[in-house]
Amino acid sequence: MTGSGPSWSIHAAGRVSRGWSRSYACAVAAPYRSVLVKVARELTGTTIEALAVTGWALEEPLSYMVNGDALYDCQSTTRDHTQDVLAVLDAPEHANHHVAVCIYHGEARTGGQLLFFPGRMTCSFIPTINRRRLPDSADFTDLSWYLHTLVPPLLTVGLKSYKACDIGH
Repeated sequence: MTGSGPSWSIHAAGRVSRGWSRSYACAVAAPYRSVLVKVARELTGTTIEALAVTGWALEEPLSYMVNGDALYDCQSTTRDHTQDVLAVLDAPEHANHHVAVCIYHGEARTGGQLLFFPGRMTCSFIPTINRRRLPDSADFTDLSWYLHTLVPPLLTVGLKSYKACDIGH
């Protein structure tokens, strides 16, 4: 990863910003708007299982990424391949690569990317699907809502700290 944060696809970013299908959202990372999480043990599949308690699920189509060659190449499949995707993300040969998966909260109709850093002790949630905004503000994210739905289940998988960031434009 170079620069100030991940940059997966300029073309996909344009599609998302113009309101195209939320399935493109895995292809975009917004380093200026995220919740960074540090945990006591490795996580990928356990994180997704824990988040399911508060309504989060892998979105359909299931979008995921393994950065094995520095290209941030997103892939997509159907939910019936969830276990296969989690096995790829958790595979020992990918332990030193960034991996990501898109999650969606059906009731709240919002979602984003879970970007797992090498070693799987740090994870970033980036709200890229129908981002919840503060009332009367198009620029700022309702980070308190995301923290309220993300932090409690992450405590069950060893959350040690978190940092939330939002820079309005």
